[in-house]
Amino acid sequence: MLIKDDEAFALTLLAEEGVATVHGAAFCYPGYIRISYANATDELTEACTRIQRFCKVSTDAWIFPTNRPGPTGRQRPDDDQGARTACRRQAGDHPDDGEPNFDSPRHAIEAAHQAALRGDTKYPPQDGTRALKEAIQRKFKRDSGLDYAMDEISVSNGGKQCLFNAIMATVDPGDEVIIPVPSWIAYAQMTRLCEGVPVLVNCPQNNGFKPRAEDIDAAITPRTKWLILNNPNNPTGACCSAAEIAEIAAVMRKHPHVWCCRMTCMSIWCSMGSSTRRSRRSRRT
Repeated sequence: MLIKDDEAFALTLLAEEGVATVHGAAFCYPGYIRISYANATDELTEACTRIQRFCKVSTDAWIFPTNRPGPTGRQRPDDDQGARTACRRQAGDHPDDGEPNFDSPRHAIEAAHQAALRGDTKYPPQDGTRALKEAIQRKFKRDSGLDYAMDEISVSNGGKQCLFNAIMATVDPGDEVIIPVPSWIAYAQMTRLCEGVPVLVNCPQNNGFKPRAEDIDAAITPRTKWLILNNPNNPTGACCSAAEIAEIAAVMRKHPHVWCCRMTCMSIWCSMGSSTRRSRRSRRT
């Protein structure tokens, strides 16, 4: 039988070895699979051992697109809805959902408990409470040297809500949004929902799955409205250096009609040095 693509590979791996992965096409990057790195090290080690075993065994029993005839009597999971259901059932209580493998910190639980006892359980302001915004203000000034005014800080239910609101407000039908791939699939879906056009820029493996400034530059047109720069990247974990970010920033300065959204993990970003800091009056998000 033929394992024709990464989706078939992921389904077969789950059926044969009980390892849940996400196929690369789900992140606009076919030909790869992703395992969650939000698991314990011993679980990741076991998963890698099983994947290695699966690949060694499967090369004798399956065809990874070639013309070599395969054995009969085995059915590709992607050809059968029942097999798909069985694969999902086999995943059981261990789906690859990125759930952290640790409990909420005790001090955070206690703070939430005390707030509830004080009656702090009502609907908050849409852009966040003053106390929370002041804490955010202090954090950015302390860690990143960025001095934001209170009316420049808005709190949302996660980064994707902010991004969706921004795209909905600014993207007209036919406008283009540049998305380096692999990427979190929601970025392209948000763009299409707003009748925009996702422009996927390949982040090649030989560059560590990181975007190159010249590729972003080549993708920009008069219809480009946004660059969504996910750094560190989800799903690959690739992280651009300060110098690489500076090269991308130089490209963006050439195209003032393009907005840039930087989806990032601040704990990693801030460790990359003060050269990544920018003026708080910058138009970039």
